[in-house]
Amino acid sequence: MTHGRAILGLMLVARLALAADAPATAPSTRPASPVRTGTAIDLGLLHLQRQQHAEGHFQSDPKVAVTALVLTSYLAAGHAPDVGRHGTTVRRAMEYLLKMAPEDGYFGKVDGSRMYGHAIVVAALCNAYGVEQDPARRVGMRAVLVRAVKVILDAQALKKDAPHAGGWRYEPTSTDSDLSVTGQVAIALRAARDIGLEVPAAVAEAAVAYVARCHRPDSGGGFAYQPGGEPTTTMTAAAMISLSLLAGSDRPEFDAGAKFLREHPVADATRFPHYALYHATQAAHRIGSETWTATWRVTQQRLLATQLPSGAWPQSATAEEPGEVYATAMAVLALSVPHGVLPMYQR
Repeated sequence: MTHGRAILGLMLVARLALAADAPATAPSTRPASPVRTGTAIDLGLLHLQRQQHAEGHFQSDPKVAVTALVLTSYLAAGHAPDVGRHGTTVRRAMEYLLKMAPEDGYFGKVDGSRMYGHAIVVAALCNAYGVEQDPARRVGMRAVLVRAVKVILDAQALKKDAPHAGGWRYEPTSTDSDLSVTGQVAIALRAARDIGLEVPAAVAEAAVAYVARCHRPDSGGGFAYQPGGEPTTTMTAAAMISLSLLAGSDRPEFDAGAKFLREHPVADATRFPHYALYHATQAAHRIGSETWTATWRVTQQRLLATQLPSGAWPQSATAEEPGEVYATAMAVLALSVPHGVLPMYQR
């Protein structure tokens, strides 16, 4: 089965899952029903649709990276270009991103989102490629993605000091690394590999080695932003996603990281709360078992309680996260994780 057909098949599964109801239970003890979660997703997507400009981007900076996040949120909820009530929104977002593609392949310079934004765009376009049915458009998308993936591979190949080797940082020319950017790049590389683009095994192995150096078994088993730092929930989630996507769950650090996530759930004081909640949810879903049960409960409680009547989620209290559109896209992405539409959500 091709990648595109696999995603389209999973869309049907996702929509059926949204339609399945469950007995009402106290939110403090069990997750909300799929219908309530599905309604929250639908309202969020309707709000985002109203924010789209005629050019295809959305009302938030950095425009390219945020548009890619919004596009991914539609794809994660089972929407495809030119199909259904959100088909036009999806198509316009895809066309905007492709129009903004630079000749050298580096999306991060277009809106100042640097390598982090670049990786978000690569992942979004890879997932969009999987549901694109027009052969001519697929050829153009693939050419853009080949150049964009080369930027990632070249950036890792730069000579770096041993602690930072194998990872990525803010710019393609950076000679150090951090786990936040590396985690997003890991998602992009897995998405690229899923659509048949070449990602050498040595690249994935070097990235996994960098992630492992950020592990802090002496500090509760979590992962730090850079080797030797203090572990956090957000970085532990990024590490668990990276390890799972690039190496599988049999790494020696995996169980310790899962335990750290269970013991340190996302809370009001967590830095970058929307980013943290989404990544913790995705990581926990890949881990499964009690880690997933506990994390999914927190995700639903926090997001269902804070959605606005407009369908949006409010901007973070911190200005470090860029606005209501970003917050809404991240919330939809988090709530869509268990539907398993995107390959990166599949265990």
